[in-house]
Amino acid sequence: MRAILHNLWRRENYLFLIFIGLGIMLTLVFASNLGGTTSIPAYVDGSVNEAEREQWMAVLNQGEEFRFLLVSEAQARADIREGRAEVAVRLSEAGEYRLSAAAEHASVMLVDRYVQQQLNEHRQLEAAGELVNDVDALQAGVRQALEAPVLTMERLTLAGEPRVKNTMQIQLLFAFTLFFSILTIALKVNVMLEDRNAGVWNRMILSRVSKSQMYLGYLIYSFVIGVVQIMLMLLVMQFGFGMDIGYRYHLILLIVAMFVLSIVSLAMLLVGTIRSAETNGSVISMLAPAMPLLSGAYFPISGPFMTAVAELMPLTHALHALKGIVLFDYGWTDLAAPSAKLVIMIVLFMGIGINLIERRRLA
Repeated sequence: MRAILHNLWRRENYLFLIFIGLGIMLTLVFASNLGGTTSIPAYVDGSVNEAEREQWMAVLNQGEEFRFLLVSEAQARADIREGRAEVAVRLSEAGEYRLSAAAEHASVMLVDRYVQQQLNEHRQLEAAGELVNDVDALQAGVRQALEAPVLTMERLTLAGEPRVKNTMQIQLLFAFTLFFSILTIALKVNVMLEDRNAGVWNRMILSRVSKSQMYLGYLIYSFVIGVVQIMLMLLVMQFGFGMDIGYRYHLILLIVAMFVLSIVSLAMLLVGTIRSAETNGSVISMLAPAMPLLSGAYFPISGPFMTAVAELMPLTHALHALKGIVLFDYGWTDLAAPSAKLVIMIVLFMGIGINLIERRRLA
């Protein structure tokens, strides 16, 4: 087995380092603007005077999610048309507004909900102000109470540390990390198919290497490369770019190890099903990008059929467990369900894959 491991390491092309770099780059690109303030162009029609314009902007810019910039109508339409903004707000008198967008985006609904919330709070203050003599004093008192509330709530972990707030950044970090590891692991296992078709197996069987040692050599190498790639990328993102994944590395490593084993087993199943290494590589290139989409890694999935498909993906359960460890302080009991599902996949995929490989070799 050591000879097999030495031979595989000698042929290593360090492709996993490129995948680590790509994963870091994509995580930083897609997560760079998350949690920041989004700028929304806003313009007024002819019915709005100067005082109402200032009141509109004061109401809309009270929150932290969006920053509304007052521009001309031509500038707002140009921003939408040229892709600089997904939505713009047209402000009218009497608290009326209209949203403009080039296409249906999720941000349209978010902006609409935000504007409605700010308007409702402003109207409630106006209604309450009609019941008192000093409206300005009432509004100032409310703002002061909101800025310095009597009771505050802070969410901490079991260790007494603040909870991670950048939920979507953590989601993308794990999604891209696991996605690129799937490519690495599956391509490493595909080397087994290349060696078998090249006749390397026949020469190894004639030597003192047993069949179990031959399988273990390929599987251990693929497993170690996968674990190293995932953990290295997570540590680089935490200590190099400040993404907080906590310090419960023993639980993270456990889930990572089971996920890598499940992908190794799935790759073994593909090796047992497909005869050509080139064809298997093409299947891996198509299957790997589809797994995050089907697992809900980038956006939530819905519907009984898609939910059932997601349950068949190892990435679904690994992502659920890793996010639970980092964001919700999952313990051993909470990790039992996703871990059991990963173990079942490992046993089924590996057992069926090796059985198919042996049948084809003997045939």
